[in-house]
Amino acid sequence: MANESDGRRALVRLMKHDLGLHAHPVESGDTAPGIPDVEYCGELLGQGWLEVKRVAAWPKRPTTPVRLPKGYLKRAQVGFMKRRVRAGGTAGLAIQVAGRDWFLVGVETVLALYDRREEKIAFDQTWLREEALRLSGPRGLNAEQVAYALDLLRRGVVPG
Repeated sequence: MANESDGRRALVRLMKHDLGLHAHPVESGDTAPGIPDVEYCGELLGQGWLEVKRVAAWPKRPTTPVRLPKGYLKRAQVGFMKRRVRAGGTAGLAIQVAGRDWFLVGVETVLALYDRREEKIAFDQTWLREEALRLSGPRGLNAEQVAYALDLLRRGVVPG
């Protein structure tokens, strides 16, 4: 996939067509800073928000963290997710790495790793590959894995 908006569209399409969710991308930069990229709702998975970020490639060395560059994840976006979860809602960070690898990160992990001053975040590659909730299979986004991850996110049991 060429960019973040392509990934967001693919995720929304899967949520709508494969999972039967009412899902849509949210373009709200002019009206409400910090609102995540995707809002979804469904009978079994409830209502939630996902901030979607893309990293072009895996770092060459396995010990090098996967980084979202400075300013890529804004304080307002992290603040929205934090407030939503603390108010009893559901929110998370979906990360697309190298085109077809997708992961879901819970808000508590985002809060623990986020550098507010620098507006940046980094994830240990081993943790991301082995502990984070995977949203994809060998061919990209996978409906069963997305449904499983969103259910865990809704129940507040995302690994951290």
